[in-house]
Amino acid sequence: MYSADDARRWAPEPLRTTLGHSFIDVLADLHAVDPDAVGLGDLGKKDDYIGRQLKTWYRSWNASIEGAQLDDPRAHALQKYFLDNTPDQGPARVVHGDYGLHNTLVGADGRIAAVVDWEISTLGDPLADLAYALNQWAEPGDPPPVRAVPPTSLPGFPSRAELADRYAQRTGRDLSKLDFYIGFNRWKTAAIVHGVYARYLEGKKSTEGVDLEGLKRGILLALTQAEAAVNRLEQRA
Repeated sequence: MYSADDARRWAPEPLRTTLGHSFIDVLADLHAVDPDAVGLGDLGKKDDYIGRQLKTWYRSWNASIEGAQLDDPRAHALQKYFLDNTPDQGPARVVHGDYGLHNTLVGADGRIAAVVDWEISTLGDPLADLAYALNQWAEPGDPPPVRAVPPTSLPGFPSRAELADRYAQRTGRDLSKLDFYIGFNRWKTAAIVHGVYARYLEGKKSTEGVDLEGLKRGILLALTQAEAAVNRLEQRA
């Protein structure tokens, strides 16, 4: 389910609350599984998930500056902030890495029937996985999307706050530092899109039908959103 049109077709308004609850319950249940207990203890490194991600995507940002013809001091300041303020990870869990409605199959009853596209799954911090999913969960009134209008921007879906509360109740996890993970994922999104944008400008990918200005706006918006998450976190400190 990629767009609002998909949601209109496959998730009529009476099913949207059920779909939202099922969506977050599936993620919570995934994060309840001890990877060692199910033979997945060697899926990836268990420690320092955030630190490794920060290093990887910061290298990507720096490597893409020339090609993208774009740098932003916030990218560097945010990377340092996240590196210096990473919360203790706790037990590693399987993280999907790209959990959103676009990677689920939805049954006729509005519940998640399957989760697909596990190619970047690994072991890591489950709260990073949660924050990624929440960042994909658009709400009415969010900034205009760069691509298709997201399905959850339609009326009837639970809010991000409702999903976070449900996750906390189901898992017992402390979400007091959730904004750290929200900001980290926004920063990571900026770095990923920055690399894609650079490849387009360098002629390494066809630009046919590509909104290059939209991609650039998306990079800057993600950095702004990351900065806002950090500000919220600091105000509560």
